[in-house]
Amino acid sequence: MNFHIVTVYNSRNFGSYMQATMLLNALSKYGKADFIDTKSRSSEEYLRKDLVQNITRLRFRRAIFDYKSTKKFLEKQAALPVADLCDIPSGKEDIFVFGSDEIWNVARNAFSKYPIFWGAGIKNPKFSYAPSINFSTKEQLREYGISDYLNEFSSISVRDDYSQRVLAEVAGISGEKVVDPTMLFPREYYLKNFRKSDLPCDNYIAVYVYLRKNDKQVTSIREVAKRLGKKLVSVGLYNSWCDYCVTSPDINPFVYYENADYVISSTFHGIAFAITFQKNFVAVLNGKSNKVSSMLADFELSDRAVYTSDVKKMTDVLITPIDYNMVESKLERMRRSSYNYIESSIDKVNHFN
Repeated sequence: MNFHIVTVYNSRNFGSYMQATMLLNALSKYGKADFIDTKSRSSEEYLRKDLVQNITRLRFRRAIFDYKSTKKFLEKQAALPVADLCDIPSGKEDIFVFGSDEIWNVARNAFSKYPIFWGAGIKNPKFSYAPSINFSTKEQLREYGISDYLNEFSSISVRDDYSQRVLAEVAGISGEKVVDPTMLFPREYYLKNFRKSDLPCDNYIAVYVYLRKNDKQVTSIREVAKRLGKKLVSVGLYNSWCDYCVTSPDINPFVYYENADYVISSTFHGIAFAITFQKNFVAVLNGKSNKVSSMLADFELSDRAVYTSDVKKMTDVLITPIDYNMVESKLERMRRSSYNYIESSIDKVNHFN
């Protein structure tokens, strides 16, 4: 059995890289797996643009940090198994798997201009694993004509409640909700398979956020760290307002969560790994995020989201213990259910083709 994954595997984004490689690892349990080159991303292109922008704006430290980080991306991505769509034979032995990430977010041009993310032109058996439409509206999805694409899938799953509900309303599809590929593997797996460099400090808060230095929430995060007597360590990303910024030798900065006292993140995968590593965390959000809200609700952690720059609110949330016995119990059930979905999707292809 050969699995060909259609997703974003080659952008310079840690969450995208990790979701892609973890789905690859999960599917490799059932056969040979690779990625399809969708021609939609290029880390080299991002590197060139960033270098020009950073140097033009005299941001030399950021330029050096981003250059080193992107070079590691390029090295790791070059080693990934990648196939050209034209080289894949037809037949049930070659299954296409779509997901995860926001590949079905038609509101973003980076995805909508590549209909291959919906299976366009692919006649082989196909099923999805944990894609998200994020903030796409019903009107946008209808205009894109998603029903015609989805009718060719043998099985459909998504990773959040909003995607599940909207696809049902627009296309009459009852998609199953599964965990993000990164959550298919426990904390021990990451500690065993991913390296991390020594940090220049302990007693720290791991930070994985996309926020500008002058954002009010940044000022609040720094004040929270001061009140708690902690250093701020930005993992994977260059945030000049943190005490330290660290790169990752294996393109997984989230392993630095292991020795952190707390985690602060503004992203889906930053929060997903905080849950996997069983850390007290706060989700610092600027607005509604369907995918983050859904994940937090799945684990009864909606109260970890903070939408303001209220220092007391952030601090109180961060130091409030999380019942990880309850969370881990839920996560383990969801992992089993998600693997069951993969196996049933494979069986369905074998049965009907």
